[in-house]
Amino acid sequence: CSSDLLLGGGGYGEFVSVHSKHLMALPQNLSFVEGSAIAEVYLTAWQCLRFNMDVQKGQYVLLHAGASGIGTAAAQLVQKVIGGTAIATCSEKKVQECMRYSKFAVSRTPEETVTVDANGTETRSTTTFESKIRKLLGDTPLINAVIDPVFGDNYLTETVNLCAQDAAITVLAMMGGSTLSKFNASTAFRKRINIKFSTLRSRDDEYKAKLVESFTKNALPYFSDTVDEGSRLKPVIDKVLPIEEVVAAHTLIDASDSIGKIVLTF
Repeated sequence: CSSDLLLGGGGYGEFVSVHSKHLMALPQNLSFVEGSAIAEVYLTAWQCLRFNMDVQKGQYVLLHAGASGIGTAAAQLVQKVIGGTAIATCSEKKVQECMRYSKFAVSRTPEETVTVDANGTETRSTTTFESKIRKLLGDTPLINAVIDPVFGDNYLTETVNLCAQDAAITVLAMMGGSTLSKFNASTAFRKRINIKFSTLRSRDDEYKAKLVESFTKNALPYFSDTVDEGSRLKPVIDKVLPIEEVVAAHTLIDASDSIGKIVLTF
C-alpha cells in the first residue's frame, strides 16, 4: 500500500507491524524513499510545535541543530504551515544549507563580544549563538518557542536570554550534556518560561494516533505537488544507501556532516 507510518521501533526490519491509526497516505508525487524521510522527523517536529508549545502565526521559533532531520522539518513547518519565523543554529559549514529552510541561520562557533559601560569599562564575554541572533533580531528578546536537542549550561543560558516572556522550550535530547552546573534559573523564572522534556517513541498508541491525525489534516497536504513550490513541504535527504551499508550510514551520522536524513533501502 502507498503509506507512511510511525513506528515504535523495528525500523530496520523488512516487515513491521504497525497500528492502523499510525499510518498516513503517501502523497502521490513522492517515492517510498522520500516518504520514509517524513514520518519520524515531521511528526516529532509537529509534536513539539503544536502539541507541546502551540506555536502560532507570527511567532519566532529557535531551532538548535537546525540541519538535522527534525531541524529541517521544523523549519519548514514553521515557515510554510504555521506562518512563523524560524531561526536555526548549526555548524559554520551548514549555515547556507539551513537558510534554505529557515528565515535565519547562525553558526554556533563561539564569538567574543565587548561591551562598554557609561564609565568606559570594557566587559568581554563569549557566546555561542546569542550575540549573532541579537544582531539579526535586535536586543529585545523575541523568541517564543525553542526546539532544543542540545541542552547543557551554555546553550540553555543563551536560549533563555533570547526568549520572550512566557516562551516555551522543548528539550528533545541532551547532546550538550545532561548536568547543569552553571545555569542560573532566575531569568527563566522571571520570564515564566516553560521548559518541557519530550519523547515520542514511549507515548501510548492513543497519543500517537492523535498526533498522526493532526499532522495528516493540517500539514501532510503541503507535500502535494498541487501546492505552490514556495509553500510545499519537502523531505530532506542527504544520502540513500542500501541496507548492506548500514555501518557506513552510521559513520556518516556520527560525523555530523549530513543534512536531513540518511535513508536505507532493501
